[in-house]
Amino acid sequence: MADSKAPLFARGSNLAMKVPGPLFEETVAFDRDAIGLPMLKEADQTAIFAFGAMNLHIDRCPQMSQAEIWLKLTCRDSAAAAKPSEDAGSPVATPSSPCRPASTVSGSPAPPASST
Repeated sequence: MADSKAPLFARGSNLAMKVPGPLFEETVAFDRDAIGLPMLKEADQTAIFAFGAMNLHIDRCPQMSQAEIWLKLTCRDSAAAAKPSEDAGSPVATPSSPCRPASTVSGSPAPPASST
């Protein structure tokens, strides 16, 4: 029998790549032209591609010095789900901006892949 205290996680529908400003155009072009991912939306700060059953969001994040991959997880109780991660020293984030580094916030559900 499963532990009733264990949070139940499920995958979200989005995968996000947070890319430093100078690498944004190159990354979008690679995914579109070299890999051939179908583009769903393109805007100044984000591009969204179909990626199997998920969407891949590529977000321009000028304040970041390296790219990051963010996975969206869902759960029924975000506070309970965040606790084991925080206790292990790994913060859980919901930034107000899609580019705010996860290490600067804690105690919230997983970040949205894009605000646009």
